[in-house]
Parts: sequence; structure tokens; C-alpha cells
Amino acid sequence: IPSYNRSKKTLALVSEILKYPNADIEVLVLDNCSTDDTRSALSAVRDPRFVFKRNPRNIGGVRSGMKALTMASGEYVLLCLDKDSVRRKNIGKLVSFLEKNSGVVFGYCSLDIQKEAPSEIFPAGAASLRRVGYLSKHPTGYFYRTDVLKKLDIFNRFTAEETVMGFPCEFISGEMSMLGDTAVVGIPLCFT
Repeated sequence: IPSYNRSKKTLALVSEILKYPNADIEVLVLDNCSTDDTRSALSAVRDPRFVFKRNPRNIGGVRSGMKALTMASGEYVLLCLDKDSVRRKNIGKLVSFLEKNSGVVFGYCSLDIQKEAPSEIFPAGAASLRRVGYLSKHPTGYFYRTDVLKKLDIFNRFTAEETVMGFPCEFISGEMSMLGDTAVVGIPLCFT
């Protein structure tokens, strides 16, 4: 969760996710030098699954979001903006989907859906690129397998504004489409 000056929304989001009862998740917030009470509000969270980090200086929203993705320690990382929400009761469904489909290196959870829909998996290469790689969707809901993501050196390669024009997820997803299977997941999990 990259965050900037949304202490109440970020705390509510973190609190909701941490109600998920299993220990198989990590919730990481990267604060981009907020000038509100984000640091003090989140310092009250006491859960071993929670990690709070703060940039030494404001590096901009796109760069901070990409940096947050690179800090994940789990097998997969799910991007959620601080203004959005996650339905905790469906976190386990995504975890189960990823455990059953270990060839998936990245994908997207359909946003704002109320009922479960069929999930689709596409093989690496052209099919993944056409069907998932360039969705041009809101970034909340993108998920990546961290070992593959970290090899791409996304922070250094995809955060120069003149290179990606503010939309690095499509560049990252395009490359990952060639490296493994991709998925569009129909679990009502992420909401704007």
C-alpha cells in the first residue's frame, strides 16, 4: 500500500485487511513522507503481519508505488492504493487461487465486482500480452509474483516519467506476460 496524506483511509484499509485470520499475508505500507498523522496513526497497529516503512524524502506517487512493490517479502504482492479497499473475507480465495495456479506470474483482480465471476488464465507470450498485459486499468488489484518482479528491477527501469508517462504497471505487466502465465481473477476483492 503506497500512501500519502490519507491516514484515516490507510488505517481503515490496514485494519480491515488484518482482520483476515490467517498468517499467510503481510501488509506493507510505504509512506511517501506524509505531512498528516499517517506515521503516528499506523504506529499504533500491533500485528506481526504489518510492516510500516517511510521514504526518507517524497519521491512522487509513481516511484513510491513501484518501490512499495519491490519491498514485499511474500511469494506474491498485491497492489492496493491507500484510497481503495479490500474485502478481507475474499483474501483467502485469492491465496487459494495462486496456490493452485503456481505458473501465474502476474494478474489482475477484477475491480468493483459484487459477485464472483470465472477467472481466466492465459499462457505466457502473445495470449497473455493481448489479454492481460495491457489492460490500462486502475492499479489496485494488480498482483505479481515477487521473485519474477524483483528480477525486472522495476524501480530503476520503470519510474522515469519520460519512459513510462505515469503508467508503469502496463510496462511491467507487458514484460511479465512473456515470462509466465497471467490471470484475470473474478474474485470480489478490490474496490475503488
